[in-house]
Amino acid sequence: MSNQPKISQICFTTPKSFSPETSFGIYASNGHITAITFSPPEFEQIFPEDMEVITEAKKQLSDYFTGKSKTFTLPLSLPKKGFYSQVWAHMLNVHYGETCSYSDLALAAGSPKGMRAVGSACRNNPIPIIVPCHRVLGKNGSLTGYAGGIELKRALLQLEGVEV
Repeated sequence: MSNQPKISQICFTTPKSFSPETSFGIYASNGHITAITFSPPEFEQIFPEDMEVITEAKKQLSDYFTGKSKTFTLPLSLPKKGFYSQVWAHMLNVHYGETCSYSDLALAAGSPKGMRAVGSACRNNPIPIIVPCHRVLGKNGSLTGYAGGIELKRALLQLEGVEV
């Protein structure tokens, strides 16, 4: 028997009311969301222990993209050690409709000059949208890189009422 964890994976496509229409991969293991990717998985499979969290993730994402909900209450599985984990934890405190700068996050994570490291944490964020790296802007409020593309970052911020 393999000791590899069972990973459930499904495709989620944004509701037609959201532009640009985007398809994501949602991944779960042991009843926790482990990843969201900007490309759908090659195949879908859901293990029984992940059915509830996958169903709830689809509902909460749909509610977010249609403006019905501003928060996520899903169990997440994020790495718990290192600088990235500190950045992701602080990112979770940047609420719907709010933004922060890379330098704000660097300071909050205990590395005042760590703006580039924060950018790297954003690029390596395994659960974008739910861990809201799209809310991180340049110090002057400029839109900077986003794994899903600047157009998607702009659309997410506009959905949340942020002027960009």
